[in-house]
Amino acid sequence: LLHGSTISSDFIRKFEALAQARGYALLAVTNRNGYYWTEVDEAAVLDAMGMLQQRCPIDAGRVFVGGGSAGGHTAYGFALTHRNRFKGCFAFCGRLNPSVTDEEVAGAKDMPVFIMLGAEDKLVSRKSVEEGKARLEKAGARVAFHLMEGAGHDLLRNPEHVRLLFDWLAEVDAPPAADCPLP
Repeated sequence: LLHGSTISSDFIRKFEALAQARGYALLAVTNRNGYYWTEVDEAAVLDAMGMLQQRCPIDAGRVFVGGGSAGGHTAYGFALTHRNRFKGCFAFCGRLNPSVTDEEVAGAKDMPVFIMLGAEDKLVSRKSVEEGKARLEKAGARVAFHLMEGAGHDLLRNPEHVRLLFDWLAEVDAPPAADCPLP
């Protein structure tokens, strides 16, 4: 889970509880500057994933990347850039950056993608999210799009919205976690 600039540790604990209740492992990371993700941050995420996979019996072919807001923006590009590391991606209030090339988007063929946006979001435009969705669908991605009426950029505060993600993960065969003793 790639953090956006406003995701709190309290939210992460709630998200983690939902993930664990469904049998999923969760690696929640934040970027170094609190908003924009860099190549250094991405390398740190891949390193952390490697450490987690050494400690836990996680099927590397069933790993998803996702996030909210800035973390959602980053998740798309990260999943496409490291397609060999991720089965799919999810984004809450995030858009596919227009600078992601058509060649990179072509790598989304058959990739499961979950997108959720609050209809009242004032920070991320519906148009920009729908443009990215259209590019992904054109490339052959299997996109599940949810526009949440009455919700804004803080839509993740509603546990029902988060549960929709976990329902989708179960449909597309996301990685159930095994017992994993972490220090």
